[in-house]
Amino acid sequence: MDRTVIRANSSLRDLRRSEQYLRKHEPVVMSHIRAEVRRIEANPYLSQLVESLESETIRETFAASYRIFFELNEVERRIEIVRVWHASREEPTFD
Repeated sequence: MDRTVIRANSSLRDLRRSEQYLRKHEPVVMSHIRAEVRRIEANPYLSQLVESLESETIRETFAASYRIFFELNEVERRIEIVRVWHASREEPTFD
């Protein structure tokens, strides 16, 4: 099922903050994140809704120690990656 994947500015900022560390200490994690985004594109319903949010569209999945949050819009056939967040951190905000 063809869907457009968009990376929100918030997720790009998240990755930039982590990228330098990951490249040096855990280079394989970036490839896990990329692979999980490809899986989301193909099968978004394999991930779960975020229980702490009152939203029927924001879902999450995991890649290594990172949580990938995305919004699924079936009407527009769009998946927006909204956060890429280390699991040890407190819950992210969603603007």
